[in-house]
Amino acid sequence: MGKLSVFGITLEGNRTVYFPGDFIKGQVLILVTEPMKMKAIKIMCVGRAYVHWTETHTTGSGENQRTETENYSETENLFEQTIIVHGEGANEQTNLSQGQHVFPFQYQLPTPLPSSYEDGIGYIRYWVKGTIVKPWKFDKYTTQVFTVLDTLDLNNIPNISTPSGNSDTKTLCCWCCTSGPIEAEFHTDRSGYVPGEYILINAAITNSSYSKVKYTSAMLMQNVTYHATTKTRIDSRVVNTIMGPGVDKRATENWTNKRLHIPPLPPSESLHCRIIDITYSVIFQAHLRTCAVDMRLYAPITIGTIPIRSLQMYRNPPPSIGNQRLAVAPSAPPTHNFPPNTSPNPEQATSAYPTRGTFYSPPPSYPSATGGGAIIKDDDYGYTMGDTSFTPQYTYYDWNQSTFTSNK
Repeated sequence: MGKLSVFGITLEGNRTVYFPGDFIKGQVLILVTEPMKMKAIKIMCVGRAYVHWTETHTTGSGENQRTETENYSETENLFEQTIIVHGEGANEQTNLSQGQHVFPFQYQLPTPLPSSYEDGIGYIRYWVKGTIVKPWKFDKYTTQVFTVLDTLDLNNIPNISTPSGNSDTKTLCCWCCTSGPIEAEFHTDRSGYVPGEYILINAAITNSSYSKVKYTSAMLMQNVTYHATTKTRIDSRVVNTIMGPGVDKRATENWTNKRLHIPPLPPSESLHCRIIDITYSVIFQAHLRTCAVDMRLYAPITIGTIPIRSLQMYRNPPPSIGNQRLAVAPSAPPTHNFPPNTSPNPEQATSAYPTRGTFYSPPPSYPSATGGGAIIKDDDYGYTMGDTSFTPQYTYYDWNQSTFTSNK
């Protein structure tokens, strides 16, 4: 890079996860091998949501047939703040002397904000961008992306402990004959969960037809709605699946408390972002013969970040504490006063919540998202020094750790 040997941004304590209202504190690090002329060094703190996709349509026929590609996109600026850390930033020039330079900065995140999200169609992204504004030359850039987590307290949602479920009846036709119906009913143990918990599924399938149900399954689905300027698109992806047995003709099969695990996921989001909505559902499916359409039953659920404190699993102390410290399940949003030299510490995160009574839970951690992240390649960044890969991190309660195994 010639004169510029190092140009990077470090966040205080190497923190990677923040919450609305937190202060982003960090430093711009620059190492130049000889004096450098510039106008300014500036920091831009940005929160932005973006969606984009293309659709191909064929019109006309024969010689008049043609293919058209339409682009759909929309941008929502959540916040944008520029901070000059060196120089005036106008037409005046300044010199940066040879050697290493450190410029501190801080910015308080606004509130409310939606949780970070990344996929191939859209994103909700937060970053700090550093720019060396050069006179008569290309500017130099460096970028640090970080996760923002919204708080969704399940205890504030009415009827969240009520099971969610559905039922259906399907009649198969075989040649000129109509067989008896296939009847199915299923429900989850409640309507709200946090990542790390298990969805308990109960179901009953009565097969009065002449055909066997090949097998049954249940899927946790993430449903994302993208709102472009002129069109809306809904995509669904399977997050996790469990399989069940088939059902012989003229027979009945039951599911009893089958467990479907919830991996690290963003919370349900429909309030704080105008162009991306995230919802979840459980699908119970009876897989039928090849020529028949499978039976699919849908049940909506909510994924939050603070668990339902009235659940028995949070009231029973684990059978063996060992040397591990017990966390107290939160009942209100935390203050997030984490020490400056650490990322959010699970025990401090939980202890920041005021509590009522005693509630036991694994301490929340912040693992990377299920399904991976993104490579940051965007015109907003220009040529960027440093790592451009990013994967959001989400709240997760690890019920598989040994102290809590029997409470899963």
